[in-house]
Amino acid sequence: MRVRKARKKSLRKIIASKRIGDIFVIEKKSKVVGMVNILYTFSTAFNSKVVLLEDMVVLKKYRGNDFGKKLLKFVLKKLGLEKSKMVLLRKQGKIDGNYRR
Repeated sequence: MRVRKARKKSLRKIIASKRIGDIFVIEKKSKVVGMVNILYTFSTAFNSKVVLLEDMVVLKKYRGNDFGKKLLKFVLKKLGLEKSKMVLLRKQGKIDGNYRR
């Protein structure tokens, strides 16, 4: 229960401050079926602002129907990153795969 409260508190902070990040959702028939949590930070390696895809979730019932793909494409376009060569995706701390064009 404490973890759930902490997550809600963190999400509220992100929603309240555009400097911290953004949350994007995808809906089907007015029901949220997926979400992406984006955080902003600064990279000393690139000497610029970077965007971290902190979390991406699609409800199990809706997986395999391109909701995640559509949501990710929308987020990249919205953030002006649609021309990025690669977005590295991680799953539970391990590299899970790459989203490539």
